[in-house]
Amino acid sequence: MAKDPIQRTQRQRVVIPQHSILFIFLIISTLSKNTQSLSSSTPNKKFTVKVCQNKDCLKQFGGEGLVQTFHDLIPPSWEEDSIANDAKSFISVECSGCLSQCGKGPNIMIEESSGKTTTPGKLYFGVDGVGAASAVLDVACGLDSPIELLIASSSMIKARSASSPSKKESLLNPTIEKLSTHPEFSTSTAYAHALTMRADARLELIPPNIQGALEDIQIASSILPTDAKVWRVMADAQEANGDIKAAVKSVMKWSEYDPSFRTKAKKELSRLSSSLNC
Repeated sequence: MAKDPIQRTQRQRVVIPQHSILFIFLIISTLSKNTQSLSSSTPNKKFTVKVCQNKDCLKQFGGEGLVQTFHDLIPPSWEEDSIANDAKSFISVECSGCLSQCGKGPNIMIEESSGKTTTPGKLYFGVDGVGAASAVLDVACGLDSPIELLIASSSMIKARSASSPSKKESLLNPTIEKLSTHPEFSTSTAYAHALTMRADARLELIPPNIQGALEDIQIASSILPTDAKVWRVMADAQEANGDIKAAVKSVMKWSEYDPSFRTKAKKELSRLSSSLNC
């Protein structure tokens, strides 16, 4: 039987009413907001590295060297006040009392907290170098320290035992140059520490490089404004430059940020005040 030529096959078109489109949009929008809310409410992980300051542990690394090394290996994006940490993990470093078994030192403990929950600290023994410190940060905190900071930390350890101020300065120069041009590490603790060490070395040169020391320490103070060592070196540089009033203020900040040096700071203030009265 022939088909009626008037008959045509028509595609069925599904038309969604406008009020339904609005309803679907509202559902999607609500789900999106709920997802964002859940994501933003996820508590950050904070790791606290506690470094034993018992004399037996200190002998095996040299004073506060290990504390500084841990600070130097942490990039700015992993510091607690950073707003650019995609991993939502932060690391702080603290001095600690005896952590037991000092014969196996230097020893550290790492505590992990998330929200109101803190897990028992894990002990790590024999953390006696940059490589060991970096490995602990990787295993315990998930931080793979950048190669630039590993090299900088190693250079500073060598500089501490340099035989002369000029040798110390030459060891620090490549590190400072490398970090100063990096978009993130130019604000790192490692960079500030290297500048502070070089400023100190420049003041010990014969003759001293006072202007170079001042330039270094001013940059360091802008990165680490609450670091006691920075203000100690700042005071020395300002005094060498003849600015006694500024040196007095810096000594006061040195004492403020490290109360353990208050007795020494009082003696320094007395000596500087005598210079002002002359």
